[in-house]
Amino acid sequence: MNFNTLRYVVAIAQERSFTLAAKRLHLSQPSLSQNIKSLEERLGVILFDRTTIPLETTSAGKEYVEWAQQVLLSEAQIYRHISDIRTSGQIRMRVGISPHRSAFMLPQVVQDVLQEFPSCAFSIEDGVHESDLYDLLYDRQIDLMIGAAHPDETRFESTFITNERILLAVPRSYRLMPSESEGYPTISLSVLRNKPFIIMPASTYLGALLRNLCEQEGFLPAYSIVSRNVFSSLNMVDIGLGCTLVPELVVKYDSPRPNVDYFLLSNGNPSQDVSILTRSGAVLIEPARRFKELILQRYRN
Repeated sequence: MNFNTLRYVVAIAQERSFTLAAKRLHLSQPSLSQNIKSLEERLGVILFDRTTIPLETTSAGKEYVEWAQQVLLSEAQIYRHISDIRTSGQIRMRVGISPHRSAFMLPQVVQDVLQEFPSCAFSIEDGVHESDLYDLLYDRQIDLMIGAAHPDETRFESTFITNERILLAVPRSYRLMPSESEGYPTISLSVLRNKPFIIMPASTYLGALLRNLCEQEGFLPAYSIVSRNVFSSLNMVDIGLGCTLVPELVVKYDSPRPNVDYFLLSNGNPSQDVSILTRSGAVLIEPARRFKELILQRYRN
C-alpha cells in the first residue's frame, strides 16, 4: 500500500482539479496525473471523470476516496499513539464529557480500564461546552465523547446509550409532593410561576429548555441565580433557594437529598438521548474500545 498515492487521491477529490491538487501536494501536474493513471490501470476502474470542470469523482472513485480517508486517519492515529508511548511510556486516551456526567459516569469505568491497561493515561475534557466537544472530536483533540448524538453522520458515529428524562428538582419545603407518591409524580410548571428558579444560561440545553417550557405555560421564570453546574444548582435547591431542571441520571446516581423532591413535567415530558460518539472511520485503541464497551454495559438503557 502506497500512502502517498492515497493522499494524492484524497487531495484530487477535495480540490476537484489535478492542477490544484498538484500545487497543494508540491508535485508536478504530469507526475500526479501519471500516478493516478497507473493506479486506475491496476484497479481496472476510472476514479475521476476528466471531461468535467470542475473534476467529478466516479462512483468507484467515491468508494476509493472514502476508504483512503479512513486508512489515512488510522495511520495518523497510530502515529500519535506510538508517539505518546515513545515520549512518555504511556498510551494517552482523551475523553470529552459534560461535568455532571463526568462526576458519576467516569470514576468506576476509568478505574476498570486502568486495571486492564495500567500504561494508559486519561485526559478528561469536562469543562467544555458540548458544542465545542464536537469540534474537538472532529479535530482529533479527543478520542471519543459522551453527549447528544450529532446530526452529521458523515463526520460522527454515534452509539446510543440511553434516553434520559429531564426532571424538575423542587425544595421539599414547598410541600408539593403527594404523601403517597411512588416514583416521580407529574407537575405543571405553572404552579411554580411565583417561585424562584436556579437557571442555566440560555446557550445550554437545560437553560434553553426551561425558558421554552415556562413560555409554553405563559410566564417567564423568575431567577436571581444562573449556574452552569448541575450539582451546584442541586445544592442550592437543597437549601431552598429555588427550583431547577436536572437530568434523571444525575438523580439516580447522586447521593440522597432528603430536602429535594423530583417531578416529571406535564408539558412534553422532555428527555434527551445520550450517546457515545467517535469520529467517522476512527479506529479506537484498545483502552478506548474497552472504555466504550464498559460505558455501554453500565449505562445502556
